[in-house]
Amino acid sequence: SNFKINARGNVEVKGVVEGAEIIASGNVTIARGVNGMSKGVIKAGGNVIAQFVENAQIEAKGYVETGSILHSSVAAGTEIRVGGKKGFITGGHVCATNLIEVKTLGSELGANTIIEIGINPETKRRYHELEEQIKADTKTINTAQPVLDAAKAKILSGIKLPPEQVKNIQDLSTMVTLKKKGIEAANKELVQLEELMNISSEAQVVVKDKVYPGTKIVISDVSRIIKTQAQYCRFIKSRGDVALVGMI
Repeated sequence: SNFKINARGNVEVKGVVEGAEIIASGNVTIARGVNGMSKGVIKAGGNVIAQFVENAQIEAKGYVETGSILHSSVAAGTEIRVGGKKGFITGGHVCATNLIEVKTLGSELGANTIIEIGINPETKRRYHELEEQIKADTKTINTAQPVLDAAKAKILSGIKLPPEQVKNIQDLSTMVTLKKKGIEAANKELVQLEELMNISSEAQVVVKDKVYPGTKIVISDVSRIIKTQAQYCRFIKSRGDVALVGMI
């Protein structure tokens, strides 16, 4: 616990990872599993393979393969497969771009379980970062603009400002100009990201056994909360909604 590893290549752990942090450019393979103790973090530029994931944060640019996911945040650039004897996802937030395949989804006790597919996790994260940036920059501009307007009014009325105040006003004006350019660039990137997020795909959640009521399924921009237990099914986006269909 509390141990940190930062590797340029692959990392292989032949036992258990507890509340530790592993960041690797390549794959992370954990022979037994991860008991994150609500502070364990695994980030891989490739894939993450572990026997189980519990109370941990997992991020992989490739796929994630494990035997169970319990109360964890797991994100994969391609797909997440949860198989083996247990094969359950219970609690937490699990997301992937193309596929999430699991044996049992949710729990009888109604643990808050969110499953999300259809959008690359990194794309969504960047989208929210840009939204926050625009919000913060807009607030800064709105705070600075009245000061600039007041200074401009004084100058137009013939009032001579002290050199130090003039310098402060010039710096403030430069900052506002830069913030406005930043907002413009961020809005352009948001439009590009929205186009990526709206691209129709064959993303699906495959449940090989049961899905319990209370589980939330999100596919791209639509969502569905499961009301009744279902078995041997798939969830896909169809006609602007999350549809439950039979196994192929």
